[in-house]
Amino acid sequence: MKSGKLIVMCAAGFAVACPLALAGPGDKATGKPTNRSAIHHTLPNPFANPEQANFTDNFDSYVVGRGIAGLGGWELWPGGLDGVIDDTQSFSPANSLVLLPSTDLVQRFTITSGVWEFTIQTYMPSSAPAGEGLYLIMLNQYGALNNWSMQVALNDMWTNPTQPLPWMIESQFDGAILPLILDQWVEFRAVIDLDNDTWDSWYGGTPLSTGLIWTNNSFAGGPGIPEIAALDLYSAAFVNPEMYLDSVSLIQLGACPCACDFDPDPLCDIFDFLAFQNLFVVNDPCACHMDPDPLCDIFDFLAFQNEFVLGCP
Repeated sequence: MKSGKLIVMCAAGFAVACPLALAGPGDKATGKPTNRSAIHHTLPNPFANPEQANFTDNFDSYVVGRGIAGLGGWELWPGGLDGVIDDTQSFSPANSLVLLPSTDLVQRFTITSGVWEFTIQTYMPSSAPAGEGLYLIMLNQYGALNNWSMQVALNDMWTNPTQPLPWMIESQFDGAILPLILDQWVEFRAVIDLDNDTWDSWYGGTPLSTGLIWTNNSFAGGPGIPEIAALDLYSAAFVNPEMYLDSVSLIQLGACPCACDFDPDPLCDIFDFLAFQNLFVVNDPCACHMDPDPLCDIFDFLAFQNEFVLGCP
């Protein structure tokens, strides 16, 4: 944080954490086995994210070379393994999360209404060996019953030789694919509308899936519920520790402050400007939502400046 007045995050209840996953659930060759849904969790997670609370994690508060299970709300799916914090690559200085073979990290939520935006930065090096992949998974039920709503795979055609792209990102509940962008940080973004039971996704700003039903997918047996229950970052047993994740967030749209409310006091003054600037330089989700597009760029800063000058009209 830069010097000045005490700076607070853009919304109460921010947690610290992050996700991703490889291989999907269900009967696909690349899928996460559905027999895992029989696992029952009888004890509550003491780190579970509060209901309707925004969540963000850039992994910079963790120790390099160590895992994150038990920290920042992260827990292991039963039988899964931890990832590791790394500083070789990072989107926000200086750390990122690397998924190791059989990494299976879960962040729980209890979100039952509203429109939510999930974002995560992904980095796939071109040196990654054939067959490597990661999976970004979100569930509408987790615990006694597991029900998938979203599963997105980042891998190559070794795991699915019928696909036309050698490196691809695939929305696995509708089969939509895009070329995987290598050797740079690329944002995956999903907007989940629980009130209307729909969700859409983008990769690098390009639409991936459109108008999917949140409570229905092709892997789980039976209908789901309109809830965000868990984020699951999963990797297959053969994944190489060379794929990186950073700056993950789940933010309720419309819940971020106006330009005059970025610091705690009721005044519209330079301290709001400084608070916004501190959040903008670390790609905080609220600082990056000042203009309509999904990018965190100069246009967010200009939109903030315009609103600040007008005093939050």
